[in-house]
Amino acid sequence: MGYRSEVAFVIRGPKDTLVTRLTTFRLAYKDPTGAQEALAACTYHGGGDELTIRYHVESIKWYPDYEEVQALTALFETFKELHDESEIDCKINGSFARIGEENDDVDQKSFGHEPYELVQVCRSMAIDCGSGTNLTEALAAEAPNEA
Repeated sequence: MGYRSEVAFVIRGPKDTLVTRLTTFRLAYKDPTGAQEALAACTYHGGGDELTIRYHVESIKWYPDYEEVQALTALFETFKELHDESEIDCKINGSFARIGEENDDVDQKSFGHEPYELVQVCRSMAIDCGSGTNLTEALAAEAPNEA
């Protein structure tokens, strides 16, 4: 079975810049098959001059020595490098989050001027109340009706 994580990243920016970098990644990455698989694992959403690249999986063995993980990490990092190398505001934002099985195992990183809403980690609770009658409702139904 192994330790599993939920992983997501989103990259958003000018369509022409992102498409150029996607092509460069596909041609230059050390493992052409890995690059192609990483690109295929993402979804792409465009509107006007903007492109959003999205990757999300709810359960994956996210081990750094796995080829799939290396390729996906390299894909995210190639856009971070583009942002960091740019001398002008290239308007590229990216956010990455990984939540492991343990409560304190959360990894987040981002780049750009407005990356904070791209991927958000939210904690919630699930409560199992069991089966049977809701006692609050049952007691209210049995209470004398005051008029």
